[in-house]
Amino acid sequence: MTTEPKRLIVTADEARALHDGGTVEVWRPMKPQPYMILTRKEWESRALSGVDSYARPIGAEILEDLIEQSPFPTGSRWWVAEAVAIVPATAYRYSEGVIQRVNPIDRHYSAIYKAGWGRSGKQPWQSSTQMPRWASRTNAEVITCRVELKDGVWHWVSEMKGEKA
Repeated sequence: MTTEPKRLIVTADEARALHDGGTVEVWRPMKPQPYMILTRKEWESRALSGVDSYARPIGAEILEDLIEQSPFPTGSRWWVAEAVAIVPATAYRYSEGVIQRVNPIDRHYSAIYKAGWGRSGKQPWQSSTQMPRWASRTNAEVITCRVELKDGVWHWVSEMKGEKA
C-alpha cells in the first residue's frame, strides 16, 4: 500500500542538495526527550559517585526502540518544503536560470525558489511552512535512521536522498 508523502521542512542548503539528487543528513530533536538515558561510561561514573543512581545505561534494545518511534522510518517518502515566492506566471517566463513551477489549478501563478536565487531585488518569500504542495519540486526518501546525542539533546538523524518531482 502506497501512502501519500508527508511534508519535510528543510533549509535552503538542504533543499539545494536534495534537488540536485544528493544525500542529506536531517537532524530533528526528539520530543519529548528520553529520560536520563546515558552511555555505559557515563552511567558507571555517575553510579560510582552516587549521582543519579536511577539512570539506566543505554543499550542496543533501547536505541532500537527509539529508532522505531522515529517520525522518519527507513523507506518513507517526503515532499520537500522550502522557501518560495508565488508570482505571476509571466514574471520570469523567459529568464534564464530561474526555476519555475506553474500552479496546475490556476495557471496564472507560478512558484520560484529561494534556494539558488542569485538575483537582486526583493521577492515576497514565504516560509517553507507556508509552501503549497503543488509548488514542491523535490521528493526525498529516507535511506537510514539513527539516534544520536549532541550537546545533551537526543536527535533522530535521517539520511535522505533527493529526487526531482
